[in-house]
Amino acid sequence: MVYLFLQSLRLTIIPTIAVPVSILGTFIGMLALGYSINMLTLFGMILAIGIVVDDAIVVIENTERNMTEFGLSPKEAAKRAMTEVSGPVIAIVLVLCAVFVPVAFLGGMTGMLYKQFAVTVAISVVFSGIVALTLSPALAAILLKPQHGDKNRFFKWFDASFDKVTNGYAKGVSRFIARPKLPILTFLALCLGAGFLFKTVPAAFVPQEDQGYIFVPYFLPDAASLDRTSAVGARTADFMRKHPAVANVSQINGYSLIDGQYKTSTGVLLSHSRISRNAKTRPARPGADQGGGSRFQQDSGRPRPADQPTLDPRTPASPPALKCGCRKRQWQLQRAGRHHAQHRRQSQGAPRVARRFGHRQRQ
Repeated sequence: MVYLFLQSLRLTIIPTIAVPVSILGTFIGMLALGYSINMLTLFGMILAIGIVVDDAIVVIENTERNMTEFGLSPKEAAKRAMTEVSGPVIAIVLVLCAVFVPVAFLGGMTGMLYKQFAVTVAISVVFSGIVALTLSPALAAILLKPQHGDKNRFFKWFDASFDKVTNGYAKGVSRFIARPKLPILTFLALCLGAGFLFKTVPAAFVPQEDQGYIFVPYFLPDAASLDRTSAVGARTADFMRKHPAVANVSQINGYSLIDGQYKTSTGVLLSHSRISRNAKTRPARPGADQGGGSRFQQDSGRPRPADQPTLDPRTPASPPALKCGCRKRQWQLQRAGRHHAQHRRQSQGAPRVARRFGHRQRQ
């Protein structure tokens, strides 16, 4: 696509080299911050690739313009181009960093979702600016030629077609401006359509993904023995194996999936569904339209006596970074709660000591 618009192989080589260099620098920054490659960071990478290509194209197009208009050599044209576009490139980097860096400091669930994405984009933007100011003009001075020759028929046809589309779009915009009622009605129709979709399309905070397995933690009273917990887990595993969508069930006794502690009164079952490895030949799984663990949640959600076990089927968190962030946030809240309770006990005990000390002084 870049070659289709630049219409020169030498011009296309420069952004082709600049993109991997910037992405490699982004990976180095992610490694330094302890981030892994997941859906959030890859989404940031996709956005960053467009920014990197744009910075490189700005440099090489301005260099070619100086060569065509002023008849300069590639080296002199690159120098003149950098004196003209260095300020805008730096401004673009600073503006994008000002947008994405504060997002990394958001708290709560929103911060967990956008933190890695924002940091990835910010790092890639910084590296793209460095590459646009150093590597791109150097490659332009080496690879570009003063004359590229005449365009072939395909590129002439493409330019003519693109100009027709551009002119048609400009005429359409002018017609919209001349008739203000038409764009207002179009905008209202879009708003009504968006409201209709919001009401009809199912909504969720994080869409559930069928990852092929579910977790079923089970809890007994605190005084329950490990043998009793094992028996409850075995009965639950037998019940789950009777479901037509379940392939196998793994049982772990004495481990709490909720808080990550080892307790004799807790356990967890890992249920794998019947899914083919090849997505094209994946069979229609019975109960797949009910969502992960729907039948088990219906059976485990019934009221039961206090001394009976409790089942809590859960689907894996999506994306995995959100799951890690939630566990970290839960640990931080627990730690903050312990510190607050300790500070409260100390603050409540201090007046008593002061009152006793003052009472002894008055005596």
